[in-house]
Amino acid sequence: MRSLIPAVIILLFSAGALLGSEKSAQNKYKFFLNGDAIEPELISLNGTPEEPCQGDVFNYSLFYMVLGPPGEYRFRTVENEEHKLLRETADGDRLAAVSVG
Repeated sequence: MRSLIPAVIILLFSAGALLGSEKSAQNKYKFFLNGDAIEPELISLNGTPEEPCQGDVFNYSLFYMVLGPPGEYRFRTVENEEHKLLRETADGDRLAAVSVG
């Protein structure tokens, strides 16, 4: 019985590590601009710089917006309207942010 205790502890620790990494993998944000991957500045209000979360702020080239749930965020610019940033969604493009100034 004593020899089983270390094995059980290792098993529980391993399961916790796997669950933690799975949660971390699900809490990922990916950003694209005009089809290219980008790495915007993320301002942490609720998460951390390494693990952003809903409510944190996205900043890219004077465009600021609050993050929603984790996932892919695909944006595109509008020709001759550089102050607008559109977000590509399954329902079509929608205005996501504007730069002022």
